[in-house]
Amino acid sequence: SQAARGDGTVDDAAGVAVEQDRGAAGRDIGARWERAASELRERLASADPSARVKWVTNTLSTRTLAATRLSECWIHTGDVASSAIRPATPFHDPPSASETLCPSGR
Repeated sequence: SQAARGDGTVDDAAGVAVEQDRGAAGRDIGARWERAASELRERLASADPSARVKWVTNTLSTRTLAATRLSECWIHTGDVASSAIRPATPFHDPPSASETLCPSGR
């Protein structure tokens, strides 16, 4: 498919990823997510915050990528919780990017 080759839209690529995991045990999906999240944190922690990286169809700074990914996780908490058949615990306020990316005030 176009999405599998990287020729489709972001939604197409997400659809391919969902289909690949369809039917997998929740613990397996969770373990894959934990590995991917850990790898992303390690890479972002060691990256130059102003370096440009490719993301989807454009480039952005690693600082902006980190803020974008953090926002996506916060935004989709309900989606993930509902797919696990658990009520979502709502966040009252999302953490600010500066609090998350620079917790020591660097």
